[in-house]
Amino acid sequence: MRNLRRIAMFMLAITPSLNAGAVYDSLSGDTDGRSFPGDVIIDDLHVTSGGLLSTIDFAVTAGGIGGSVTSDLVVGLALDGGNGVPDFADGGDDAPLFFNILSGASVPIGTVTEMSMDASFAFVTIPDNALLWASVQPSNPSVAQAFYGAPVVGSTDATVWSPINGQLDVPGSNDPSLQNSDALGFRLNVVPEPASLVLLIVGGLVLPRRLQGRPRANKG
Repeated sequence: MRNLRRIAMFMLAITPSLNAGAVYDSLSGDTDGRSFPGDVIIDDLHVTSGGLLSTIDFAVTAGGIGGSVTSDLVVGLALDGGNGVPDFADGGDDAPLFFNILSGASVPIGTVTEMSMDASFAFVTIPDNALLWASVQPSNPSVAQAFYGAPVVGSTDATVWSPINGQLDVPGSNDPSLQNSDALGFRLNVVPEPASLVLLIVGGLVLPRRLQGRPRANKG
């Protein structure tokens, strides 16, 4: 019974490390609702740590008349190859990490909508302190990604990239009235890699055995 209590206490102690956590997050801040409609925008995401990618959250907005529009949303993530610019600008040295399509997404007009895409099926490992390139490409030209304030987890610079227009300043860099237009809205959530989970489980099994094998001090 004592060993069972010790196992329970050990597993309770490691449980927080098993939870998903954000290694990059600009979605938790506010937004001015600004975007670059009709263009595919790529932003640099400097993550704080690594892990197994579980979900990619992002934000989109739409212009037009009516209640909403429908669009496919192509979500892409790549690891920078070392030159600090996305593939189309340096000839292609980046390493693709994730690519998936959210088909037939309904995007309300005139507001910012946050969406989430499951990435756990792809078993993508995000390296520690990596520089990533992320984008959401809509099939409907009236849909675009929304800009948010500076990330609360991770970091980014004051520019974004477009395959059409090259390097662009974020809206907030040229307009002091825009306090929340510094980064595309993204959140990358990860969980510990399988190897880390195995170590934690093995630790939970070995610890009570070691405790049981220790000689007990004589009382008296």
